[in-house]
Amino acid sequence: MGNFALFIKLALIGVGVLLVLAAVVVGIGNISFKRAFNGKVGRLFKDQPKAERAVITEEDIKDLPEPVQRFLRYTKVIGKKRVATVRLKQKGFMRPKPDGNWIPLEAEQFFAVDNPGFVWKGSLTMAPLLTMSAQDMYLNGTGNMHVKVMSTITAVNAKGKDMDKASLLRYLSEMSWFPTSFVSDKVKWEPIDAQSARASITDHGITVSGVFTFNDKGELIYFAAERARDVGGGKLVKTKWIADSPVREYRTINGMHIQVKGQASWHLDSGEYTYIKLDLTDIEYDNPTLY
Repeated sequence: MGNFALFIKLALIGVGVLLVLAAVVVGIGNISFKRAFNGKVGRLFKDQPKAERAVITEEDIKDLPEPVQRFLRYTKVIGKKRVATVRLKQKGFMRPKPDGNWIPLEAEQFFAVDNPGFVWKGSLTMAPLLTMSAQDMYLNGTGNMHVKVMSTITAVNAKGKDMDKASLLRYLSEMSWFPTSFVSDKVKWEPIDAQSARASITDHGITVSGVFTFNDKGELIYFAAERARDVGGGKLVKTKWIADSPVREYRTINGMHIQVKGQASWHLDSGEYTYIKLDLTDIEYDNPTLY
């Protein structure tokens, strides 16, 4: 009996040591992942040219397609200075596969406009003691989606030319959060009809495009493009991608009227797969600092 009690005691001590070691490894992983993210944000803001922030006028938008003009007036950009940097926070849900469960998500994102780029990080709570950390970026012509379990075990590390384009497409779609960027030498507009226009953006030798569709009020209904999707094993497949919001809720923040709810979906052969739903909880312009 005494030997059995000793065995149990030693086993419990061993489990405790393993738990402590696991906590230390995860803690180091969290610090390393956060440091890498902070470094990317620092580079994003450091690499911006120092330019005068001109005010958007009616003259600036008169040659844009009519639905784009309608959107810019609705979002109240006329008379506003061109935004140089953006920082924002989000809450929402993600699911890793079409039939998967929705997982709570909290995120931060930082944008730069003159040298287009963004850095995003999200934290997903898979279970009480199981988390997943994700970082997505487009920085100086390079895109990368990096996902780690418990900030230590790499689950996804998508990169390469297709990922560069996919990341720049994400940037293009999210410019509606800082709509003064729609009036830019880097963005070319092509009219389609009374509700939609095609936008193309060129940066670091990369050009991508997608279609913005608006309603009669000037609200953005959705953005659509062909975008590379990670299907596992580092393989990317071009797939129809839609960023939209079934609930078009707008708020005036920092003087501009912007959409605060959104979602994104892949259109697969098996049907529409909505993989993320987000609420914008905070946004601030021209404060190039970390939260």
